[in-house]
Amino acid sequence: MTLGNLFADLDEDMSSYKPKLPEKQDDYLTSQAKFVANYKCSACNGTGVWQKTYYYSSFGPKTYKNKCFKCQGKGGFKTSPEDRAKAKKARVAKKEKMEKENFKFFNDAHPEELEYIVMTKFKIDDPTNSYKDFLQSLMDTIYKYGELSEKQLAAVQKGMAKAKEWEAKKNKPKARIDLTPIREKLAKGKEKLKKPVIRAGDTFKFTFAPETGKNAGYVYVRHHDQYIGKVAENGDFFPYQATPEQITYLKEFAKDPIKELKTYGRNTGNCGLCGRGLSVKESVKRGYGPICADNYGLPYNHTKEAK
Repeated sequence: MTLGNLFADLDEDMSSYKPKLPEKQDDYLTSQAKFVANYKCSACNGTGVWQKTYYYSSFGPKTYKNKCFKCQGKGGFKTSPEDRAKAKKARVAKKEKMEKENFKFFNDAHPEELEYIVMTKFKIDDPTNSYKDFLQSLMDTIYKYGELSEKQLAAVQKGMAKAKEWEAKKNKPKARIDLTPIREKLAKGKEKLKKPVIRAGDTFKFTFAPETGKNAGYVYVRHHDQYIGKVAENGDFFPYQATPEQITYLKEFAKDPIKELKTYGRNTGNCGLCGRGLSVKESVKRGYGPICADNYGLPYNHTKEAK
């Protein structure tokens, strides 16, 4: 017998075989081995079909049908709701355990990279920021696999290098501005006021940084209510988007702060300390009122002739 004759009968059998197909495509599931549901699905009431009717003003009611998502069209489940809930709880616990182990594994291998990812993601307030989405995708990868790809790790390290470079520039003073007179007046005002403020020029504002923060001891500087930098006790000025013109003004301001306090009063008609309107002649002349003068230890003529 030749090799060709060996499979001759088999070829004839295969050519004569015609598989039985379901009459309709919708009957495909029912044409398979029947699924025995011990517990009926509450979402589709055991039918395996989800349906909902909408009422339209133009052509009346219309019913939409689809495979039940909860039971996947089977009409029910082999296990009880309690057993399924218990199994789901076990799956969630297993996933959480795996994520913790993966997180620890990556932290042991790359602690600096992980700290950068977590802290940078936390600092970005804008939810639409694409870099925040990128960092979140890295966290998802770490939780799932316990590691990052070479390209992902390189991207993180590149971001770390840029962050260090920016921090170095940020922590480098751009000018030396002696605000000793302002510090003294702010300190005097703090004896009676919770948050003393000094305004000068065209709406420059000087305040102490919070005592409990990382910038304790600094004087914050704002212009038109926009933060432009801080001045250390030794006079080092650390700008934040401050223009050269603003820095030049601050240097001139430091030479005669009281003069600029008067300028603010003349320009705005308000007290350079409390911000209230000035009406008395002596107050308009000095740029601040009698009460603020006492609070900040500034000269003021309280005689009737000055009013």
